[in-house]
Amino acid sequence: MATIDLGKIKQVFRGTYDNSTAYVPDDLVVFTDTGVTSTYICTTATTGNNPSSGGTAHANWSYVAKGVADPIPTQSGNTGKFLKTDGSSLSFASAGGVLGVKETIIDELYNVAANDWTYIHSSFKIDYTATSATSHFLLEAYLALGMNSHDDMFSVNWFDSLKGTNASDKLFATSTASPGSRATGAFALQPGGAAVAAGWNNYWLSGQYVGVMYYPASSERSTNARSFYPCFLRNGYSSSVLKVNHNETNHIYGMIGRSVLRVTEIEGGIVQ
Repeated sequence: MATIDLGKIKQVFRGTYDNSTAYVPDDLVVFTDTGVTSTYICTTATTGNNPSSGGTAHANWSYVAKGVADPIPTQSGNTGKFLKTDGSSLSFASAGGVLGVKETIIDELYNVAANDWTYIHSSFKIDYTATSATSHFLLEAYLALGMNSHDDMFSVNWFDSLKGTNASDKLFATSTASPGSRATGAFALQPGGAAVAAGWNNYWLSGQYVGVMYYPASSERSTNARSFYPCFLRNGYSSSVLKVNHNETNHIYGMIGRSVLRVTEIEGGIVQ
């Protein structure tokens, strides 16, 4: 009786492609081409011919299941972050867009007489090192303040050590309104003026808050260490003295307190 050779009656999986193995039609292999892993079927007997190159199948092979490049970027060094998309690609970012927060509490007592923008003391600051050169910073200060006269008025601003700590280095512009005889300030702190009863300043310790968003100029955008200093300017009353963390008069009716400085680093891409 005649014998009929039917050849293979089913495909044979040969595992990961081996360049030294002879393959025959209907052999199945797995092969990784430029980072993309796919499954192939041999169509013509072949040895030493990779199933594909640059995403194009060799003449002796055909795709059975063509893989795709992994769209997820490397996870190394991205602990605790999440994936975000810009509409065309993926990248890792910190949750909520907040890259870091630092706070310091200051107890020391200071007196400040500021004819021009002046920081309180070289240690009255908050040091911070950004994680990104394109970050924005939310600068916040809660200040315990007294003053020596009911005619006092002070304004607050900020210095960034990477820009400088001279009066001209203040981070935020002063008011552009016509001041008349008034001093031109930025963010007002204390109530003042002759309409307030004389003597209140002897005992008053007031909690004052200021918060403002800061985006450094291109020359100061970096991941170098920097220090933020609140700085102050008084009104035209030449005897004005700002009392930091204490009231004017050492009396049972007076009080000392604490001030808080905080910096929050925010991813630049989420700030509008």
